[in-house]
Amino acid sequence: MSSTATTAAASAKTTLVSCMIDCHDNSTFDTNYYTKKCIRTLMIEAPLVVFCSPKYTELFTGIRRLFGLESITRIIEVSLQDLEIYKYREQIADCHKHTIPNPKGTPEFYTVVLSKFELLKRVIDENPFNTSHVAWIDINLLLKTFNSSLNYIEDTVFDKIQKIVAEPQDKLTCGILNYWDRSYYADIYEFSKRYQWIVSACFFTCSCDVGRSLMPKATAKAIELIQQRFCQGEEQVFAFLIDNNPENFNLYVSDYQDVINNYYTTTSNQNYVQWILSRYMSAMHMDTGKFARIRRS
Repeated sequence: MSSTATTAAASAKTTLVSCMIDCHDNSTFDTNYYTKKCIRTLMIEAPLVVFCSPKYTELFTGIRRLFGLESITRIIEVSLQDLEIYKYREQIADCHKHTIPNPKGTPEFYTVVLSKFELLKRVIDENPFNTSHVAWIDINLLLKTFNSSLNYIEDTVFDKIQKIVAEPQDKLTCGILNYWDRSYYADIYEFSKRYQWIVSACFFTCSCDVGRSLMPKATAKAIELIQQRFCQGEEQVFAFLIDNNPENFNLYVSDYQDVINNYYTTTSNQNYVQWILSRYMSAMHMDTGKFARIRRS
């Protein structure tokens, strides 16, 4: 094991999990464009499991080796057809569409994003690095400029991730994007017709114990909604998961660009955070336990 990997493994309590699974028509999919967006995530000095299409195995392994991280890396080859949600691909295609069209929202794309829960559960069960926690990170996150923010572009993001990996919170810890309550999906057709900004699912953490319980529930809920023709993305699933299991969550407010910055305390986008918190406080009569799980600072 290299000195870099040894240091990273010694301080890490968390295994990062990500994926790069082809879900587009190869005639229009620019492989180089997407693989370039993965490199910064592959540079993170922490245990990492990446589920990927076979053609990326050598590249991803080589990048981790280049940075002395091969010994704390597992590259697992999977195809779209290997995923449990893939069995429901035709039903996803028949789900009610959002009012605002999503050009990348093909059944294959939704198959991948809804499989985050399945892939996390697999890593929890196998636990190749004997860590107490896991974290999902979208493989292209560290080149994202949500709302023109440079939060993920600046190199300080690596130190912030290192701290989270070393000191993760025990419950499922994620950034919520907006206000919602159970009345929002009382009419499930209207809930699914509009795109719902619920959770910044590009990055979240949980202990293996909590994830072992919640990930199967999330997959089961996704399948239930698909079979009712009401599911497309994983963010919808989080609404039900949080409302039905609030005691298993640590929640904080963040827009997409703030998920890592605001993991421990609110350090960016204060006005947005306070606005969302004020919406929760003005609707306390609708609360069923979620508000107590939302950090207010």
